[in-house]
Amino acid sequence: ALKTRLETATAAASLAKTSGGDGSSREIDELKSTIREKDARIQKLEKAKITRAQIEQITKLKDERRQFKDEAENYKQRLAALENDSERGNGRRGLRERVESDQDQSKEIAKLRDDLQQCEDKLRKYVQHSERLESDRKGVMDAVASYNIGEIAGGNVVETVASICERLASVEEECNALAQSEK
Repeated sequence: ALKTRLETATAAASLAKTSGGDGSSREIDELKSTIREKDARIQKLEKAKITRAQIEQITKLKDERRQFKDEAENYKQRLAALENDSERGNGRRGLRERVESDQDQSKEIAKLRDDLQQCEDKLRKYVQHSERLESDRKGVMDAVASYNIGEIAGGNVVETVASICERLASVEEECNALAQSEK
């Protein structure tokens, strides 16, 4: 679409030169520079673009992170309770009961520790991924803010990108209208 506009502007420039219009030549040069600026902005935004799917993934990761934290806390509490029970109950039981009970509790404690370690590992991975996605989001917002195109929609990447696209569409319509009016 941008190439077509540039070709239209070039054709209009050649018509303006033949008809001797200096004002329209300046307008065409201004339109060309505006198009170049917008193309550069679009390319920069495309490099730092974050999609809805990535935002949904960040949200999902945050929810899973909370869930894993809760599970880890639950396992820690169960482990502490089992350790307290094993420390208190050892003196009142018989030898055979103690050995069997201690083995069962040792297995349960080992299983809980293993589950806790797995949850902590997953949580670390999700935190790293979430931080990486958050830095990508901040990069996009910084890129958008660097162009001084107006207010960023409350830090919401999707709304900001949609707003930029709407502005771009309106500028394209204006360019097309100017090109049509020059014909």
